[in-house]
Formats: sequence, C-alpha cells, structure tokens
Amino acid sequence: MKGHIGILVAVIFLSASARAQQFTWTGAAGDGLVSNPGNWQGGTAPTGNASGEESLDLSGASSTVVSDITGATFSGLNLRDGVTLTGDSLRLGWIGVSYGFTGSATIALDIRTWDERGAPYFSGFEVHLGSPGFDLAMKGTLEAGVPVAIQSLGARFLLAGENGKIVAAPGTSPSLSVSGGTLSLDNREAVVTARVASTIPVTLDNGTIELLGNADADVVETLGQVKVRQLSTLKAVAESERQAVLSVASLDVGASGNILFDASGGGSFQVGNVAPSAFLGGQYLFSSQSGRYEYAGYDAAAGVVSATTSTDLSTATAQDHVRLDAYTELAGNREVRSLAVNAGLGGTGTVALTDLLVEPGAMGVSVNLDFGSRDGTVTAASQPYSVSLTGDIAGSGSLVFRGNMNVWAAASYAGAVSVQGDMSIGGSMAHASGWTLGSDEGMGGLYFMGPSGAAEMPDRISDTAPITVYQGRVSLVREFGNPAGFTERMGTVTLAAGAGRSLWLESSNYDPVSDSETPERGTLAVAGLIIDAACRNSVIEIIASGKGSSLEISGGEIEVGNENLLMATVTSGARLSTPGIHVTGNASATVSFSGDAELAGDLRVGAAYLTLRNNMSTDDGRLTILGDLELGAESWTNIFCSNRSLITVEGDLTLDGGLYMGTTDGTPITEGSYLLLRYTGRLTDHGWETDPDEWGWMGFSASVHTDETTKEVYLDVVAVPEPSALLLSALGGIVLVGAAARRGRLRRRSADS
Repeated sequence: MKGHIGILVAVIFLSASARAQQFTWTGAAGDGLVSNPGNWQGGTAPTGNASGEESLDLSGASSTVVSDITGATFSGLNLRDGVTLTGDSLRLGWIGVSYGFTGSATIALDIRTWDERGAPYFSGFEVHLGSPGFDLAMKGTLEAGVPVAIQSLGARFLLAGENGKIVAAPGTSPSLSVSGGTLSLDNREAVVTARVASTIPVTLDNGTIELLGNADADVVETLGQVKVRQLSTLKAVAESERQAVLSVASLDVGASGNILFDASGGGSFQVGNVAPSAFLGGQYLFSSQSGRYEYAGYDAAAGVVSATTSTDLSTATAQDHVRLDAYTELAGNREVRSLAVNAGLGGTGTVALTDLLVEPGAMGVSVNLDFGSRDGTVTAASQPYSVSLTGDIAGSGSLVFRGNMNVWAAASYAGAVSVQGDMSIGGSMAHASGWTLGSDEGMGGLYFMGPSGAAEMPDRISDTAPITVYQGRVSLVREFGNPAGFTERMGTVTLAAGAGRSLWLESSNYDPVSDSETPERGTLAVAGLIIDAACRNSVIEIIASGKGSSLEISGGEIEVGNENLLMATVTSGARLSTPGIHVTGNASATVSFSGDAELAGDLRVGAAYLTLRNNMSTDDGRLTILGDLELGAESWTNIFCSNRSLITVEGDLTLDGGLYMGTTDGTPITEGSYLLLRYTGRLTDHGWETDPDEWGWMGFSASVHTDETTKEVYLDVVAVPEPSALLLSALGGIVLVGAAARRGRLRRRSADS
C-alpha cells in the first residue's frame, strides 16, 4: 500500500436512497385515489416514476386505497391494519408493516418485484411484518424476478383468493425465504394449486408454512425444494373433514435444522425424497391433534405419521419409539429406539437409546442416558428456552445436540460431539473426543459456567479435544461467588474452510465487584487458534472482558489472511495473550481496549489493515502490547484514541506503511505534537506516512517523528498558511468524514509526558 497512501479519499455518494421521497397518506380527498394530491400530506401526489425512488406510507389509511397510476414503480409500501389496496398493478421493492398493529390488511392487486433496485449492491424483495396476530392477505399475484424474503415476528403473510400466489418472472430464478413468521397458503375462499411455484426453492429459517384447506373441496399443495434452518414448521389445516395435503418434493434439514410436521389441524403431509415406512430420524418431529411433540415416521400411503409405538417406558423394547406424556420415574435400566419426553423424566435409572427429544414445557431429563456406539441426537424443541440434562450421558459414537440445553452432570460420553444451538456446561463433558460448533446454516455455542461459591471449576471439556468451528462461540463466564484463580483448558480451535465463517472466543467476568487484590479470577486457556487456509471473508473475535479475566491462546502464530477480520477486545484489568498475530492478504485486525489492558504476543501486519482503538472517549485507556509491533511496507494503520490514552509496545517497533488518525469525542485536531506510541525495544523506522489528502482538506499537513532518547513516536500537525479552495468545498462533507474521525482521539503531548 506504500506509494498509494494518498488515495484514501472521502467520497460522498449521491445514491438513489439519498434522493428517495416518502409520500404519507391522509385520504383527505375522500376518493381513495393514489393520483389525487388531496389524499397526500403536503398536497403532492407521487408520480410512480422509478427515477424518483418514491415510497408510499399508507399507515394512516384505514379503508380502501386505489392504485390508479398505470405502470407505477415505488421503492416500498408501508401498510397498517384495516387497509385494502386495490387497482392497477405495481412494481415494488419492499412491503412493510410496523410492529404494534394487529388485525389485518389486504393487497388485492398484482405486484412485480423491482429487480433493478439496489443493484449491483443488493438484490431482493422484502416483506417485513410486525406483531403476532397481524395478517397481511396477498390476493394478487406476486411475480418475482429476485429473491423474496418474508420476515416477521409472528405475523402471517397469506396467499389468498383466486389470484394470491408467488410465481417466477419469465427468464428468472427467484427463491423464497420465510423467517420468524408464517406463510399461509389460504384456500378457504378459493382453491388454487401451486400458490408457490414448484420451481421456486424455499428456505424456512425458524419459520412456518401452513396450508389452509377448503370446506367444499380437497386441497393438495405441492412445494418444490424446501430447506430447513433452526426449528421450523410445516402445518396443514383441514376444513369440514375435507383433505388438506401439503406435499414437498424435496426436503433438506441440513446439519442444524429441525422440522415439525404439525398435523394438529387435521391435515397431512407427503415428502417426495423419503423412503416409505421409514423412521425419519432425530431432526423430524410430528405433532398430532393432541398437540404433543414426538418423532415422525413415514408411511407410503399416509405420508408423515407419528413414529410412536409405545407410551409406557416400563414395557418398551429396544425397537420402540416411546412418547412420555406424563412425568415418569425410572429406577432400573431400559433400552428403546427413541424417546420423546413431554412432561419430564426422573429417577436413578438408565435409558439406552439413539434419539432423545425434549418437548417445550418438559421439566428436563435427570435419568442417565446411554447412546452406546450409535450416532445419536439430543433435540431440545423448546427454543428459546433451555432444557436441563442432569444425569450421566454415556456413549462412544457421535452425538448431535440441537436447540438450547444445560448439561449439569459429570458426563462420561467419549465420542464426538456436534453442537447446533447453545450448550451451557455446568457439569463436565471432559471425555468427548472432539467438538463441532455450528454449520453452514446456523450457530453453535459452548458456555462454560462457573458454580457459585465452589472452590474450583471442574474440567468442562478435554484439554486436548479439537474444536472445529463453522459458526460458533466459546465463552468462559464467571458470575458472583465464583472462586479466584481457576483455569479452564481446551484444545485447538480451528475455523473451518469456506466463506462467511464466524468465531467468538471469550473469557468474561460479569462480577463488577471482584476483589481488586486478585490478579487472576479465571482463565480460558486455548491450546491453539488456527484459521484454515481456505477460510475467507470471515470474522474472528477474541475477547478478554472484566477484571481478572484472561484469555490465553497458545500454539503457533495466528495467521489472518484471505480478507478475514480479526477483532481483539481487552478491557480494564483483563489480559489477552496470543502466540503472535500475523495479518496479511488484505485482511484486517482491530484491537479495542479500555482501562489498563494487556495484549501479550507479537503483532505483525503485512499487506493488511490494523486498527488500534480506545473504546471510550472518556476513558484513560492504556494498551500495553507485550511483544513486538511490526508494521510492514504494505500495511495501513488506523489509530483512534482518547486524549488520555496511551499505547505502549514492550518490545521492538517497526514503522512502515501508512497512518490514519482519528478522534473519539469530536475535539478538533489543531497544531501541535501528539504522542502516538511508546516502545521499550529497538526501533526500525522506514517512515510512517500520513495521507496528505486527509490533512489537506482540513488545512493542515502532518508527519511522524520519533524520539529515540525517550523512545516515543509523535504525530506533528502544522497549519497550511493558505487553506485551499478544496477546504471550502469540502465543508459540506465534514460531518461525514468527521464521523469517522470522532471514533478515536489522540494523546496530546504535555509537559509531563
């Protein structure tokens, strides 16, 4: 990057969004026409021209609004309950309903997605629905040329009437995702097949698709490819004893998904890629009219059915799929194929099994569980709540945990463990041979919880078991009453190959009144941190937070490349120790600190970006780098500090590349000499170059000088005698550029420095 330092320029984009206009409905004219200026706040009607980036706010309407502008294009549409939008078709970029509205609204016209909107930066049509209990009925056809995302907090988007459906625009291949809410295929008024075209792939991400049947006719709706993330639901509701069959040509639950077939409404399900007479396994759940969760099976004629073969654990055999609807005590040993616990299971006995399901509302499971050498699953169908496992967990195969759960026992399980959800370990899983956290579809988290008032934490996981992370978090959390001076050791953590990975590695102390005389209240010691050479565009966060917290990473130097981002955070009284960090390959590293913070290990920056940031503008932040700081010729360094902060390098310092400075509290930079760094070792100074464009438009020039006697590095700022016209023309952009500058503040050299 050296030789190109001057290209750091603030560019103000006059984007389409900056030109956008919002028109707010009043309906004062009384005719409901979109084209009538009298119906709009300010007396100006929208034109419907795409170049205007116009959006319509109909949240003030409570009756019928008529679209009467032929060929109109709008960026978006806000609705509320009680509104019916009818008339000419529209081209739209999004639909929104604010949180707080209940009741219903109707769109009774055709919509074509505005494919060009936002390109090339993003592409998609979004439907944002607010509160649970709100229904938005789409009675026209939604013709999609881009991905359609329906996002909700529990509301429903209904494809209803004779024309309510989603189809692909000619020559396009859109997709559909449903997150958090429900997409209803509503045939109560009229039976329409293919309300979602079978060529459109569907992703359910903690979402629901329901089929609503017809009182006078059987309904069979066929979806194409359906992919499941998190706990999602397919529901079929029959009317007046007529059939309502929701069919899926191809169902994929991935590594982290669970699918619930909800037949409580009397409907049924067919799945094209499931073998007849099969037990669907640990990720396929079924709910009959009883409303209970159990495992699902498949019958060639009936489709998805309950897999339950017994409701009495005391008489069940090794081939039985058992559902427990009442609290059960087990004193002896019993072997079953699968177990669905709907009310709680206690006692001192042991259940040998392959799959365990804990239904929402169950009290947890306190018996011993033995998975043998089988590949088993434990599913907590109680999101976002956790279930408790307090008995031994034994086995030597592989075991997948899905959902949120607490493990309180000193488990003897010796096989491989995959966490697809959140697992808090208050007991121990120290015998597990290896761990996988998350997948391409979802997160997996491990939380090591400290027992209140105990003399020492037990070993939560093995010191040597490897941990492979796709999307995951590992946290050592200490709360009130935990002992001083304990260490939790774990094996090497590897961030897997692929794009968009994420890792959060944390040691935190949530007790703000920790004994100030105790230097170490808890340490998470990691054998090594490896970022796979094929991992790219991913985020790695390493955090030591709270007095006495320590995160110690051993092994080889942490290599950060491939445009990955490493974010290191260390707060007052905490310590973050690494074997050294090397940032290269257009990657980025940010070191954020507050109070007295320590970063142990060398920090080397090649063709990459480094940011040193004091998190709080009012904080006397002091970061001590216990190692060498080496800034290469192709590096770019950003420093954002307060006027009382200080960065000290307890080792050798190599200066090269480019430097950008910022302030945190809005204090303007004036003429003077500002202390940037102190160091204790040798200095190699190849020249730390500032950007003349950064300083020139503010009327200054800046340069870096070193004082090898005091071992300090300063930034010297000098006013330019005659500010250029560029300064005046740039004043309109000061707010934008200053926003970046306000993120850090320099330490001003003083008499006592």
